[in-house]
Amino acid sequence: MYLFAARDAGPSDFGATFTMIAIGVTAAGVLDFGTNSLWTRDLASGRTSVRAVQSAIAGKFLYSTAALVGALAVAASAGYAAQASIAVAIGISVLIGQALTVGLRAAARADLVALVILTERGLGAAAMAAMVCLGMSSLTALWIALASGALSSGMVAWALAPQRIGPGTVPSARPWSGSMGFGFGGLATSLQSADVAVLSAAGGPAAAGAFGAVSRWTQPMGLAVSAFAQSAAPVIAAANSWEAAWRRIRPSLWLPGLAIFGCILVALISPWIVATLLGEDYADSALVLTVLAVGTIPACCNQPLAIFLQFRGRQGIVGGVLMAGTCAQLVMVALLAPPWGGVGAAVGFAVTQCLILLALVVLVIRLRFRRVPCV
Repeated sequence: MYLFAARDAGPSDFGATFTMIAIGVTAAGVLDFGTNSLWTRDLASGRTSVRAVQSAIAGKFLYSTAALVGALAVAASAGYAAQASIAVAIGISVLIGQALTVGLRAAARADLVALVILTERGLGAAAMAAMVCLGMSSLTALWIALASGALSSGMVAWALAPQRIGPGTVPSARPWSGSMGFGFGGLATSLQSADVAVLSAAGGPAAAGAFGAVSRWTQPMGLAVSAFAQSAAPVIAAANSWEAAWRRIRPSLWLPGLAIFGCILVALISPWIVATLLGEDYADSALVLTVLAVGTIPACCNQPLAIFLQFRGRQGIVGGVLMAGTCAQLVMVALLAPPWGGVGAAVGFAVTQCLILLALVVLVIRLRFRRVPCV
């Protein structure tokens, strides 16, 4: 989907739309503030009730939608209604779609979670193809398809869950209560998407387009790692010790291994694949993809490590590590974008992932061998 839109629209126009999509995804993550992970852990471990989660979901939907609509009104008054509407539509759809998967994830149904992810991608691609065939521009079709895919996957997840956990009838006045530890980790992950906005501001829309045209090409590897991490999360939460949790997840480590192999392959063939699929207008994207693929290798290790620590009760310190890494990444993008364009954003991502990996490994060693108790 991104490939088709990028090739059809050109770097500058694609970069402008891609920036709005990234802002919407970032907004959804900021407003979620780790609540989905918190509710998944607490439901899986029996720390909370379904009714409490339903009430919190309703409160989050209500307040988040009000905040996004308010932001749209402010943007419209400044003359940016069209651009802001993209970000708001993406933000609301992602926020709702992800929250509706909590029941399925808490039930440890990794097979059905995978089906939901495929549903989101498949329905989004089908919707985009239909809209383009009907004469809609590829950029408009892209963001509408992404929003509709996120909403559709959420509804499918809700329908498939053993306990259908959705918004309750009485919204909670404090839907983000208790999510501080998970919140900083989730916020850090979400703010990584802000690198596109920083890149666009510092390097221009063309630089954002060169980066955005290939930034999702490592997503298949990320999906494999996400599938591993998300399916392992409730298992880790329910385990009564570090050793028991490790024994349960060790047979599935081939998924991150497969993702790392995919990253190496993409890094090796990136010059050829970019020239073939995108053409000469995106010549700078080849090096961007190479650096991103290399940077995704430590990222494939970071997500499982972070999930393991968070779901064993160390979400606060993990959130601090991820937030520090994200702040460093955004600063590096701002500094490197003017001279290097999209390559600067890729370098910022790769260096940051290496630093986060080092910090998480040190943290695991310290906590594990000092026999710090986990909850």
